[in-house]
Amino acid sequence: MKKILKTIIINLLVLIALLMIVDFSSMIIVDTATASRVVRNKLIPQTPKKQDVRSVLINYKHTSWAKTHFEEFNSLPTDYKSYFGWRRKKYKGETINIDSLGIRKTTGITQINAPLVVFLGGSTIWGTGANDQNTIPSLFKKKTGNSYNVLNYGESGYSAYQSLIFLQTQISKGLLDSISLIISYDGVNNSFFNRKYFSHTREVQINNLLHNQNSDEKYLFFKYTRTLIKKIKSKYNSPPPVLNPTTNFTDIDYKNCAIELLNTWVMMQNLSKSVGSDFICVLQPNIFVGSPNLNNLPNSKDLHNRKKSYEFYKYINELISTKDEYKQLKKSFIDMTTTLDNIPNVYIDFCHLSPNGNELITDNLLNYLEIK
Repeated sequence: MKKILKTIIINLLVLIALLMIVDFSSMIIVDTATASRVVRNKLIPQTPKKQDVRSVLINYKHTSWAKTHFEEFNSLPTDYKSYFGWRRKKYKGETINIDSLGIRKTTGITQINAPLVVFLGGSTIWGTGANDQNTIPSLFKKKTGNSYNVLNYGESGYSAYQSLIFLQTQISKGLLDSISLIISYDGVNNSFFNRKYFSHTREVQINNLLHNQNSDEKYLFFKYTRTLIKKIKSKYNSPPPVLNPTTNFTDIDYKNCAIELLNTWVMMQNLSKSVGSDFICVLQPNIFVGSPNLNNLPNSKDLHNRKKSYEFYKYINELISTKDEYKQLKKSFIDMTTTLDNIPNVYIDFCHLSPNGNELITDNLLNYLEIK
């Protein structure tokens, strides 16, 4: 009996030793691969990033900061944020400045006790294609003689619903007092392009990261062996799926897309009333609606793979006019889909504008509000 027990113990010790050798070998392989990759990245000259073609459009012919702006724009880091998805990290540049809350700088003088205007929206409100001085919020502040304090809550890729959640979060944190006016400038990011109904454009990306994470990381045993196996498996696995932007949608899908935006605007309007603020919702222009002048865009035909995504626009006015639940938006609604019709050199891609385009949008907004 003692001999059998001794044999079992010896075999167990041998097995443990072999497993430790395997894990130690895996550690060497993983660490060596990581170290060699770091060294290789340091030794191999990095391929210079291609210049953003938008920076050389005729829109920026007399603008000195365009190249710098797009270099800064394309290097901006982003953090995941609970509830509303993501915000850009703090950044200080020549044309772009972002604070620790992910809020882009609005230029002008901050006045004590001045009424507060909050802008909500995606990258067009955030200001892709414009330096800090020429975003729509900054131009609004400038054109009203700094008589308002203005916050730019825009963020690239945000749907209207994400903007609503971000606004609610800021209010819940006690960061906003005495809001005078909330302006929601939306439409482009509420299309079905690269997203599903009531989701955001990074849902697939975040899901892929979650699916690929090591759920066994809390167990320390054979960590390196599991890491090595995971790397081998990921090398031979098929690439993660992406949403197909050319998916054919039905009229029901487009109507649902419009309803999502309108329901969000209604919730924004109700929230505005609860904090004593006025509310304006703007249906933003893009190159697929109205009669835009695209002579300045060399590859404008390549952009039309998005065109069908914006057929939902046709339901916005219809539903506001015919559905009782949306009629409350009538006095707060501005349709800007034709504001830039036939005007040259304002678009820099399918929806973003150079400063002259932002100025036209701002003037149109001020005319509606009758603010001089």
